[in-house]
Amino acid sequence: TDSGYYQVTLLAFNNQGYVDTAVRDSSVYVQPFPEARADTGLEAVCPHEPIAFQNRSRFYDSSKWMFGDGERSAVANPNHRYQQPGSYDVTLAVSEHNCWDTTTYDSLVQVYSKPAAGFTTSFGKACTPLEVTIASEASGQVDSHFYDFDNGFSTDIRNPTITFNREDSFTIRQEVFNDKGRRAADSL
Repeated sequence: TDSGYYQVTLLAFNNQGYVDTAVRDSSVYVQPFPEARADTGLEAVCPHEPIAFQNRSRFYDSSKWMFGDGERSAVANPNHRYQQPGSYDVTLAVSEHNCWDTTTYDSLVQVYSKPAAGFTTSFGKACTPLEVTIASEASGQVDSHFYDFDNGFSTDIRNPTITFNREDSFTIRQEVFNDKGRRAADSL
């Protein structure tokens, strides 16, 4: 039934058939059923970063969010911080006059571990030309690497080998990134 005002009509029957009709001027109002809706664009964050949840529900006077990590909120548009990496289902329940509607968004939030830079170097003889092999020890959610060798050369290879052709002191800088725009750096 659609929401709105409805006129009440009483039909009285006896065992011989139709007897009487009564129509009342007072109407019955049928409330619209609440509709639970939220912004469903996939959110990707690192632990402890806030996410602003947007309640786009209709016909409600109270709401409850379940964030999938054991935490809940009764705020209509809450901010929430996830503590651990993982994929989280988010449920929104809304009510109006004790009528409830609930919707669950599967894997709505992806929490990635922050990237952490780190690498080791190894080389044979310690004279020019010096060939250095780099082994990445980066951890966390790492999707790409970048190295600057302090000699005009750089690369995005995960475990590169570089040759230094002159005697000098060089700083090798590693930056690691995840596809969510987070980065970390280390130097040696």
